[in-house]
Amino acid sequence: CARMSKTLRDHGYPSYAEALEKRIEAIEQELLAKQKYESVLLEMNKDILMADAITEYHACCDAIAKLAKWKEFIQGEKGIPSKLVNDSARKIDAAIINLERQKQIDLERIARARYEQVFLELERDISFSVSAESYQECCRLIKKLAKWERFLVELTDLPDGLASSTMNRVRTAISNLKKRKEQLSCKFFELARIAKIANSITEIRSIEQKLKVLAGEALIGQAIIDIERLPREIDELSKYIDKISIKSNAHCWQAIKACAMSEKSRLEKKQQEWANRYLVPVEKNHAEISPKDCENWLKNTKELPEYLSSTVKKRYEEIQPLVENRLHKSRVDRLLAMYDGLTESEKRIFKEQLVGR
Repeated sequence: CARMSKTLRDHGYPSYAEALEKRIEAIEQELLAKQKYESVLLEMNKDILMADAITEYHACCDAIAKLAKWKEFIQGEKGIPSKLVNDSARKIDAAIINLERQKQIDLERIARARYEQVFLELERDISFSVSAESYQECCRLIKKLAKWERFLVELTDLPDGLASSTMNRVRTAISNLKKRKEQLSCKFFELARIAKIANSITEIRSIEQKLKVLAGEALIGQAIIDIERLPREIDELSKYIDKISIKSNAHCWQAIKACAMSEKSRLEKKQQEWANRYLVPVEKNHAEISPKDCENWLKNTKELPEYLSSTVKKRYEEIQPLVENRLHKSRVDRLLAMYDGLTESEKRIFKEQLVGR
């Protein structure tokens, strides 16, 4: 190196020679420092390497303190070259960063172990929030997760990283539930609107099942019960229809009324068919009905359909005696005709037996 420096000066390159000489001097100083601090630097590098294997919280704290002292030592020693100081400081900083990360990981492990049952329950509620399908379930989980949010805020011995990540998950779950609740609410009100104008119990049953899924409970079940229990007599059904209003069933009063009106039309049609069969012919020709037809009529109308209105029942009550009288008169006329056909001797025997009875 000395020869190279002399050669550079001889050839007119003094600046290059000086740079080379300074470099040589620095190398010599570094070598001397390494020799002087060899055992110390070996111990420091050993501590840096060992830091990679440390995972326990308290051990990490001890190692960080030890490395910090090493950094303070090498930066305070005047005899150590700056390059060696800077390289060692970088290694120590990297090792401390890794130890801080391991310390945080172990803190979270300790916290999770301490609150293991609590976190299991929290994880379960967050998991349920993903699969919540009904409006009521969304409301219930929002309230529950809000309590978890307050719990995490008040918890002071939880590592910041774990507290922050868990809080974010809880708040995300609450936000998603609120969005789903809004969507379910829109679907619910649309189905409720359709339920109000439904025209049959089949439609209402279908809507009821969908609403039950959305709301988590039967909200228009009473409407189905009311429809199934509609009066079977036309007059009573008419009175019932007059009383149907929003007060009687807030969700489905229009649907109940539509079904009741439909049922009334059906019963009135059946009543008209019954009247055409049993009342109209007799009203027109009751005086000409044969005894056999009278007997059949009385037999077929002995039990009246429950749906008949009072008006039709009154018509029946007016006709029924006429048919009975017609039957009685026909029977008497037939007996008299038979009596007239008897001989005088048979008439005498008939009278004697009749008086004897």
